[in-house]
Amino acid sequence: MRFKLTFAWAFSIFLSVLFATPVAFANEAPDEKPLDPEFLCPRSENLAHPTLCPGQARGAEEVQLRAYELPLELPKSPAVEVEYDPYALTHSLYARVRADAPVYDSPETGFNGGDPVRLLGLGIDSGFVFVTLEELVVYEGEEWFRINKGEFVRRVEVSISETSQFSGMTFEEQLERPFAWMVTTLNPLRTPAGEINNDVRPLRRYDTVQIFNTVTVDGWDWYQVGHNQWIEQRAVSVLNTPEPPEEVSGKRWIAVNLFEQTLAAYEDDTLVYATLISSGLDAWQTNQGLFQIYARLESDDMSGAFAADRSDYYSLENVPWTQYFDGAIALHGAYWHDGFGYQRSHGCVNLSPTDAKWIYDWAADDVYVWVFNPEDPNDPILYPQPEEDTSSEDN
Repeated sequence: MRFKLTFAWAFSIFLSVLFATPVAFANEAPDEKPLDPEFLCPRSENLAHPTLCPGQARGAEEVQLRAYELPLELPKSPAVEVEYDPYALTHSLYARVRADAPVYDSPETGFNGGDPVRLLGLGIDSGFVFVTLEELVVYEGEEWFRINKGEFVRRVEVSISETSQFSGMTFEEQLERPFAWMVTTLNPLRTPAGEINNDVRPLRRYDTVQIFNTVTVDGWDWYQVGHNQWIEQRAVSVLNTPEPPEEVSGKRWIAVNLFEQTLAAYEDDTLVYATLISSGLDAWQTNQGLFQIYARLESDDMSGAFAADRSDYYSLENVPWTQYFDGAIALHGAYWHDGFGYQRSHGCVNLSPTDAKWIYDWAADDVYVWVFNPEDPNDPILYPQPEEDTSSEDN
């Protein structure tokens, strides 16, 4: 009997030590300091009172994941996709042409071996040359395209381009949480850097998502975009505009984020339109700073080369909806690629034709264009450098 009483007594003491402290803390204020990490915090108490248990306690990971649980019905996105505009192109057909293709004043001249009026691409067998196709002509059984008045090229020299049908978003309400475009196609993961969630459809390039939570794992941000759906930051372009310069207050202005490759149009502080862009490649980076649109053309020809051997030569006819803001740098439509969300240009800000027309119709001369890079410590507006003190005590 003595042995039984002693065992019962000892067992009751053990239970009081193990469970009394967490229960006593249950009604304390939420800002109470966590228990000592050496204390054995039962999983049940961690889940019931996560602020009282150390981060490495039993169930801590589950507690963290529970903090990211979303309501059953997710809030509707305020963004409305703009309908693709097939008439946004100033010309019906565009084509890439072999860079040294001969141009003749008529199909007859070319057929009979006459001299060309010019060579596309200045005659070099390289470059990025696009033309507009005005008319298909058949001469002696051979097909020719008229590209300009009195200029013809053989059909075999031409590869008709497929124009991007991507378009941006207007906004019925202002954003309450971060908003982003997918720039690649992938399956979301169940947890940050965890397993693939095969219970949901893949997120496809150009899909839009709302970001509900962010977690950093191994130096990369992971975004929660749905129930048990996490994607890594390199898969998306996030619409993110810092506090703008004072000059744009009360005006229409355009924000170009070089890091995220996005463009947003504002009326004062109200977001009205946003989309993906393609800015300058590393060798021809788009300049950062605050500019104003100074010239607007429904279409314009563009050409140039920077490499010593002119291997980067480009010639683009009838570039639609062009708005110059920094010397020869412009906002304009790009009919020759569908790579929006990635750098692609020689410095200009490429937009899809639908986006370029929307921005062109909305903007005007003197509209501000703020080009910035939040990840660049040398950004002149976001991170102004202190002026160098040139004064001297010896005057």
